[in-house]
Amino acid sequence: MLSFFISNNCCHIYSERIMQIHKVAEQHKIADLIPLFLSAELQNVDNLDKVIFSLGPLTFTTVRIVNSVIKALKIAHPETNFIGVSNFLTYFYVARGNCDVIAINSYRGDFYCRSITNKTLSDQITATMDEIKQKYKNPLFDTDLSLSDKNLAFAQYASLYGYEWGKSEKLICETTDIEYAFTPIYKKLGEQ
Repeated sequence: MLSFFISNNCCHIYSERIMQIHKVAEQHKIADLIPLFLSAELQNVDNLDKVIFSLGPLTFTTVRIVNSVIKALKIAHPETNFIGVSNFLTYFYVARGNCDVIAINSYRGDFYCRSITNKTLSDQITATMDEIKQKYKNPLFDTDLSLSDKNLAFAQYASLYGYEWGKSEKLICETTDIEYAFTPIYKKLGEQ
């Protein structure tokens, strides 16, 4: 099993043998990191049964990086089960009820947001940081977590079992068909 969590500024890796966090200041450097760690990690793997990866939302460049890596792994390991997990689910797992909304930086001046109530997620919206802080008492911004020392790849793996409702909320997908579509145009805060 290999889990890799990708955000726009970090790459976290978890497997039975390795637990690493790579932080980058510039987004394009993620493209350089992923092949390096994968080639080193996968040299010692005979049977890769499962790959867990980030579904986003991510910027277009990061989506293309993840998409290329997953397609290459699928060619190299055709019998492997690939499971995509929304970054929202991973962040909710880490927060464990200590926030009322997750805000993921879009790098366009706003954030993708989803709140959770009784295991049900709200529609996805976009809002500025000020709007989020005004509307929600306890927001969690992705930059607070992705740059911390918590291994989000392990949290991503654990969220598969800690949040089974993620499948019904379409936060867990058994697919390798990654498209930019999972970073759609969100509703603005307050729109219906």
